[in-house]
Parts: sequence; C-alpha cells; structure tokens
Amino acid sequence: IKEGAKEVGEEMKEGAKEVGEDIKESAKEMKDMAMGVKYQCPMKCEEDKTYSKEGKCPKCGMDMKKMEKSDDGHDNHEH
Repeated sequence: IKEGAKEVGEEMKEGAKEVGEDIKESAKEMKDMAMGVKYQCPMKCEEDKTYSKEGKCPKCGMDMKKMEKSDDGHDNHEH
C-alpha cells in the first residue's frame, strides 16, 4: 500500500508541475497580448502577417520571432 501511495504522490507532483507550467505560459501570453506584442516568421513567408502569440510558421515551420517595437511607437514597418 505504501508503494502505491508513493506512486500516486509522485503522479500528483508531476501533474501539479505541469499545471503550474501551463499557468505560467498562459500568463505570459496574456501579458504579451495586453502589451500588443506581435510575432512573425523570420522568413516572412506570409509577408507582413503577424500573430498575437508564439508558435511555428504554418508555411515553413520556423519558430515565430517577437517583433521589436521601435522608439516612435510603431512596429517595424515602413510607410
């Protein structure tokens, strides 16, 4: 019985750790959205298309990169 209880305890710890990581990731995504952070494929496969959260480019599979905000308050784009 002790061994079974130990296994259940370990599974609960692992589950709690995963939930904690999910919460941290969700909080990061919400902060980025609130701050207007945009992500874009570094290869610009979809030209100027941007996303509100990190992920992989649907065309080439590369990791999206956070777009830097310029000092004038505009995202990096030309007029």
